[in-house]
Formats: sequence, C-alpha cells, structure tokens
Amino acid sequence: MTARLPLPTVAELATTVLACIKAHDGMATIQEIEECVAERLRLTKAQCAIPHKGREKRSELDYRLAWARTKLRAAGLIRNEGRGIWAVAKQHTDQMSS
Repeated sequence: MTARLPLPTVAELATTVLACIKAHDGMATIQEIEECVAERLRLTKAQCAIPHKGREKRSELDYRLAWARTKLRAAGLIRNEGRGIWAVAKQHTDQMSS
C-alpha cells in the first residue's frame, strides 16, 4: 500500500478557489481555477494526479475543487456562468468595490 500525499480539505480549498476566481478578473474556467489553486498552494504534480477513489479519469484534487465550488455557490459567493465557467457572485463583487 502506498502512502497518500495529503491534500487540502474542501473547506481549505474554498478560500483559494474564491481568490483564484477573483485573480482572473472575477471569472475563470475550471482548468484556470485548478491551475491557480495548485500554484498558490504549491501542490506537487504527484498531489494533483492522485486518482479519486478508483476513478482514473478524475483526480482527488478535481473532486475536492468541485465540492469547494459547490459550497461557495451555496453560500452565494460564486455563480456558474455556463459549462465549466465560474464567476464571483454579483453581490460579492459589489461588496469588493465598496
């Protein structure tokens, strides 16, 4: 059995996801978010490649980032602008400019 490399929790990722969307002028694709999160949290390629519980096509990081986006959407902080595109929610951008 191989040791699993630690990854941030969904709650820990959520803050970075929001920061990454803001860093992309308030709108980012899933790929841009994943790349930004990996860079900001200094995740290794090995960490980013950990498969999600037997599903070879999805990484554990991708799975956790999806949940982080879901939690941010439920909190009203981000919204889905279309397939694979996320944006900072309007009320959140209004608060940022105040």
